[in-house]
Amino acid sequence: MQFCILGSGSRGNAAVVEHRGTTLLLDCGFTLPDIKRRLARRTVNPCEIDAVIVGHEHADHCKGLRRFLRETGAPAYMTAGTAQALAHPPGWREIFAGKEFGVGEMHVFPFAVPHDAAEPVQFVVGDGARRAAFVTDLGFVPPQLLEILHGLSAIVLECNYDAKMLAANRNYPQKIKDRISGGLGHLENSEAAALLAAAHHKGMRHIVAAHLSEQNNTPAAALRALSAAVGKQSAKKIKVADQTTGINWLAL
Repeated sequence: MQFCILGSGSRGNAAVVEHRGTTLLLDCGFTLPDIKRRLARRTVNPCEIDAVIVGHEHADHCKGLRRFLRETGAPAYMTAGTAQALAHPPGWREIFAGKEFGVGEMHVFPFAVPHDAAEPVQFVVGDGARRAAFVTDLGFVPPQLLEILHGLSAIVLECNYDAKMLAANRNYPQKIKDRISGGLGHLENSEAAALLAAAHHKGMRHIVAAHLSEQNNTPAAALRALSAAVGKQSAKKIKVADQTTGINWLAL
């Protein structure tokens, strides 16, 4: 199994997971022309996508979804709440938090996350031997999440903002700051680090910091926080996904 990040941040998010001919697109937060360009960089043909897995309805995760589905004919898996918020996109199929489902050679486990969306979930994707978690867009870490993330081969983890940078940002009204830092917003670097410290183990091969705010965080700040959580030796596993280039293929 392998995965890549096509881009991650406040302006758009998408990832691809592939195993033995099954290819999944996780979120579609870029316009159709842009998602095609990003897939081409990873030598992925849009028509070879077996399914789109959608976490929630916000534009940075669904911007190009409807046009992508119409052009490719791929099914889209999402919760009923997300489907309703998106006016029931073509080919959507219902999934449930806590209930695993299969697509081709892969298994997908959706789990509920606290976020200001209709019925948001995130995912653990596995091939029967290895598992990668995609954990973004959550305002806090529910206790049950640690059990879900046990024994991962890889984790893509939200490091949305640095608390000091957000507090000092004069361009953001207090209402927006409260939304970001609230229980239905996003994870701060130290919160992400605490989650990583609890979930990390020696067998974890890849750690990807994702969904960084371009206004309220820096790759260096996120890297420092996560590195401190896992120690100097394991810090070599950490990569930061940016908005423009994402992360190239990582094998598990």
